[in-house]
Amino acid sequence: MHKKNPPLFLSVLVLLIVGASVRGQAQLWSGILSPGRAVDWTVAGIPGGIPDASWTQCGPAIGAGATAAQINSQIAGCGPNTYVLLGSGTFKLTSGITINQSNVVLRGSGPTSTTVNFSGVSGSSCGGNGGNICAMPGNNYMYIGSSAVLPPSGSNQCSWTAGYAQGTTSITLSSCGSSPTPALAVGQVIILDQANDGASKGTAEDTGGVFLCDYYNGSSNSCQSGGTGDADGRQISGATRSQTQLVTITSLAGSGAGPYTVGITPPLKATNWRSAQSPGAWWTNRISSVGLENLTVNYANSNSADAGVFLYDCDSCWVENVNSQDGNRNHVWLYQSTHDNVQDSYFFTSQNHASVSYGVESFVSSDVLVQNDIFQMVSTPVMFNSGEGNVIGYNFSINDFYTPDSNWQQNSYASHNAGSQMNLWEGNQMEGSIYCDNTWGTSNLVTFFRDRVSGQGHNGNSLSTQNSFAVALQQGCRGFNVIGSVLGTAGYHNNYQITSGSTNCDTSIYNMGFAGTECRTASNISSDPLVSSTLMRWGNYDTVNAAVRFNSAESAPSAAGSGSTALAGNSTPASQTLPPSLYLASKPSWFGSNVYPPIGPDVTGGTGPGGFSYNIPAAACYYSQMTGPANGYSTSPLTFDAGSCYTSSQVPAPTNLTTVVH
Repeated sequence: MHKKNPPLFLSVLVLLIVGASVRGQAQLWSGILSPGRAVDWTVAGIPGGIPDASWTQCGPAIGAGATAAQINSQIAGCGPNTYVLLGSGTFKLTSGITINQSNVVLRGSGPTSTTVNFSGVSGSSCGGNGGNICAMPGNNYMYIGSSAVLPPSGSNQCSWTAGYAQGTTSITLSSCGSSPTPALAVGQVIILDQANDGASKGTAEDTGGVFLCDYYNGSSNSCQSGGTGDADGRQISGATRSQTQLVTITSLAGSGAGPYTVGITPPLKATNWRSAQSPGAWWTNRISSVGLENLTVNYANSNSADAGVFLYDCDSCWVENVNSQDGNRNHVWLYQSTHDNVQDSYFFTSQNHASVSYGVESFVSSDVLVQNDIFQMVSTPVMFNSGEGNVIGYNFSINDFYTPDSNWQQNSYASHNAGSQMNLWEGNQMEGSIYCDNTWGTSNLVTFFRDRVSGQGHNGNSLSTQNSFAVALQQGCRGFNVIGSVLGTAGYHNNYQITSGSTNCDTSIYNMGFAGTECRTASNISSDPLVSSTLMRWGNYDTVNAAVRFNSAESAPSAAGSGSTALAGNSTPASQTLPPSLYLASKPSWFGSNVYPPIGPDVTGGTGPGGFSYNIPAAACYYSQMTGPANGYSTSPLTFDAGSCYTSSQVPAPTNLTTVVH
């Protein structure tokens, strides 16, 4: 629950003490995972939680007859640490809402009181990407293809010439552009990247360990670099740079073109940063602490704009207590952003119900927290394209509605493009599957902890019978960890794992190493044995074995590769005792009376398979307060307000906010 903010100097002091305490203690995953397979996930999300509980209202409440231009004008006139309040009623807007300055919130009077219906918003809005509600730094935005961020003459870029080890907090930048706007400075966010494995299109360069490439080429059985139109990073000298981490400068020494000695936080997360891939740094204009909260938004008649809410170069920004309906490409798009929160919200349906129909989608984003959300009839609830250190925690998804094929089980939580690494998926309750595909590149070193994954879920009014495995890790998806989870559907899944052939493919718990969906096989396509041999599994219950598996053959994968691309092995944990969480220090207040931890081998008497899982708070909200249908299929959205669902952690409108303090 939010409380009145303390004086600024006390807040800073507390954050410094908390940060020192976290760094001084063992990680929550210590004794289970090796350091090369995990990072400090306690830093994900807004440091200290959503900050605006004591912010003041800017101007009078805006009535439902207002236009988008009038709303934008009032927002533009607001000072820092203020919110613009939308009154009760239904707003009908034919153009988008834009926030270009930091420390400003757009707040409704509650999701059951304030509704904003968008129609005909231009696809050229929000920097040409299309967003109905856009938080971005004005017209001076930059992106992966902007000339300012590309060498050799770009003003907002440097070569990264030293300091590559995991955990490093000091790096060296050289050959920087001249007259950057903004210039390098303490407190600034910069984006680190390096070339994918494969120096140019047509070259495989499989490292045999951590392998990050651009797209899969079935005709040559290789994962390549060079871009195919869905590249998720800068393209320099014919190579895409999908591996990214956003960091904040803590100290800076140097001048001109460099070299600069740069202190950074958080530390480097990945294990495969190296000089051979020409690593670099680049930076953009940015805004911070922008929020959208306490309202209903509907995009059904706004199909030219891809995004519902677009957080573009927006740091420590948030979406909270929002009832979001009929998203186009996605409901929330996190773009080149860090430490954002998407929490305590409800996302209902997609416009197209096809392959590009997402709930929350990220692109070049780090340390994001997606938590305690409900996804109903969203084809793919969470899609992470690139970025590191993100946490997806305690979200509920039901009926991943996919109209191209009524038998198809669309994946619930996916690593889709190249470069999704060192992310944590914890405590999620999903009908679909955990998925890492190689359609647009490979991802490595992702952890799933205490998740409930049925594998088979509803598609419309039917149960899916295709693509219906619980865990699918395609070719190149190496070094994953699946721990303390409950997997599968009793009476449907009849095979534990499949790594070759196709017998019982759709009814397997684990589908590993294939080059495409549904155990794709052909004479020119081989499976990747490193997917299964580098997978760490410990303390999972599955419905095929009908037992919890603490199996040393699965918990101690050997190392793979060598040098800076080596993929860390793991030792069998000395204990079968698991921590409640890998990112929460204690039971959060929004759990209320719900069982915590809700999923895992140490849970007894639960309602899930074997009694090892209970409904998480978001599922309890859906079934009890929202009275959602058991199969998740509905032709209209349900009534939602976080203040009703999570009463133990909420305060009355207009805030209705939840804070997770790390």
